[in-house]
Order: sequence, then structure tokens, then C-alpha cells
Amino acid sequence: MNNPYSNRNSYRKLISKKHFFSFQISIEETDIHIQVPKNGLEKKAEEIIIETRKVIKDYIKKHPDFKTTLLPYPEDPISHPVIQKMINAGKKTNTGPMASVAGAVCQETGYYLLNFCDEFIIENGGDVFFKTKNEFISAVYSGKNSPFSNKLGLKLSSSSALSICTSSGTLGHSLNFGKADSVTIASKDAYLADGYATALSNMVKTDEDIKAVIELAMSKKEIEAIVIIKDNKTGAAGKIELVRI
Repeated sequence: MNNPYSNRNSYRKLISKKHFFSFQISIEETDIHIQVPKNGLEKKAEEIIIETRKVIKDYIKKHPDFKTTLLPYPEDPISHPVIQKMINAGKKTNTGPMASVAGAVCQETGYYLLNFCDEFIIENGGDVFFKTKNEFISAVYSGKNSPFSNKLGLKLSSSSALSICTSSGTLGHSLNFGKADSVTIASKDAYLADGYATALSNMVKTDEDIKAVIELAMSKKEIEAIVIIKDNKTGAAGKIELVRI
């Protein structure tokens, strides 16, 4: 997924929850900020992140095209469940499996932490996977030239885990064929949120595409909500509340 967030520390301050313990884990390309209601879970989080990354890296060693293809990858029923979920996400979103890699790390980490606590907020380069009892605000960043950047936020709370993933065609260094400043997807499946963010962002070339892309997104049962920003135009639909910051 193409990640638009360049100033992570500023963004992470915006989603900080009072009375939560927070910590950061950086392993090679992975840079994750985690908030949980109890102390002492850093080691647990680090273990699952390392394990998830190893599963993906080991599979790529045997199947190099898994990392490079931009097309859905052939099913591999004997592979690790993480790999199978990445393949499935690529098939549903019509992207390569690596489009869901950030979502994979977030989801595996979040569900593992539920063995030790009942709430969490995980931020991975602007993507957020969370399960919380109380509301918090997640800013939408769409570049320094966008009139909506860090002025538009999503009011979030969910008793079941929810993923918010953003992709951009104008920010960051990842491959993206669209021109949207940001496309944000909400889904209960972080793999799919990540993949759909990339796929739908690729489709936004002009602001005239916003309506059609939103309609397509809302036809997908896995998508809870979508927010698109392109220049001075924005569009949104689904189970999400937009607020001014």
C-alpha cells in the first residue's frame, strides 16, 4: 500500500489515548506505534511482529514473485495462514499480495494482543487497526497542499476490531497509478482495508472519478466506509463520522 504519512510522530500524537500505555517497535521497514490499556506488552508485540515478518520473508525467499507481482497471486493452500490471507486479499481487491502487507502485520499483532488485553490501537505508517471502548480521532492526511489535510478527522470507536487504511497517488514513494491525494478505507479486515485502499486509489485520476469509486466501494460487503480527497474535492460514504480538527 502507498503510505502518505511522512511525519509519524505528529500524526501519532493526534491518535493518542489518555490512560493507555504506548510504545514503538521498529524492525527494518516496519515502524509500529502501539497503545494498550496495560503495561508490559512490548515483548509480546515484538514477538508477533517478528514472527509475522519472518513468515512473509521466508515465503518470498522461495517465491520471489510474491513480492514483485502487481496481480493477484495463485492460491497456495499449504502455505502459512498469513500468506493465504494476503493471497485472498489480493484476489478480492485485484492487487498483488504485498498490497496488504502493512495490514497483515497490524491485524496479526492486534489479534495476538487480545490474548492479554481487551483494547488496542495499532498505527503502522498512518494505517490504524484498533479495538476500543471509547472514541478517539484519527486525522486524515492528504499532503501539505491539500485544504483538508489534518483538518478533517474520523471519529472512531469499535467494540470489534476495525482497520482504517489510507493510500495516495500523490504522496509517498510506493507505486500507485492514481492521482488521489488520499483514499481511506474502513474494514473489519485489515488485509482487505489495505488492499482496497491501494486498488481504489489507483482508480481516482480526476475529481470526476470520486462518485464512481465511492459507489464501487460501497458495493463491496467488506468495506465499512470510504473517504476520498482529490485536490479541493472530497467524498465519503459508509459507517463513519467525519469531524473538523
